[in-house]
Formats: sequence, C-alpha cells, structure tokens
Amino acid sequence: MDAATGCFKLNTHVTIFQDHSCFGAGLCLRCYHGNFVKARTQWLTRILHPKEAESWGLLQGILWIKELGLQDITIEVGYKLVVDDLMCCKDNFIDVETIISCPIVGRF
Repeated sequence: MDAATGCFKLNTHVTIFQDHSCFGAGLCLRCYHGNFVKARTQWLTRILHPKEAESWGLLQGILWIKELGLQDITIEVGYKLVVDDLMCCKDNFIDVETIISCPIVGRF
C-alpha cells in the first residue's frame, strides 16, 4: 500500500497471438506515485475477439486485486469498447458479480 495516499493503479494489457492460438494478459500494479509494486501475467490457449480478451484481462485484474486484499484501486484498460461498456452502468458503478458471471468466464 502507498503510505502517503493508500491508493494504487492497476494497468491491464492483453496481447493476442493469432499464429499460436493464444492470448495473454499483463497486469502491473503501481503505487500512487507510479512506482512499480507487483506484476502478473496469465495466458490462455484460445483465440477471442479483442473486446472479449480485454474483458477477460480486466476480470483477471479484479480477481488479483481481491486476492491481494487491496482497495482504492484505479484500473486502466487499454480497449475503449470495454471501458465504454463499463461506463454505461448506473452512476459509473461496476458490478463485479456481473462481470464475473458473464458468459465469457463460463467458457474457460
């Protein structure tokens, strides 16, 4: 935890490797001042549409945050359509249970 603010920033990034039929998510946790705290990568052997893959990467980031027991997190997702879908929620509140129970998660 950042002692000065108690806040963290999580960057998520997904890369799809069509020629290897897989994709991976990179998660990077930084403190409020931008200093590196932790990182994680995860891979799946399947090809998804970029929006689905980025949504999966976001889910992995949310689950990791929960595993670490962190709060006051800013999450940065690079795929605008995922952000747009999340921002359409009432009062910009993201229902994590809705994300976790989405059909894409059931296919893994």
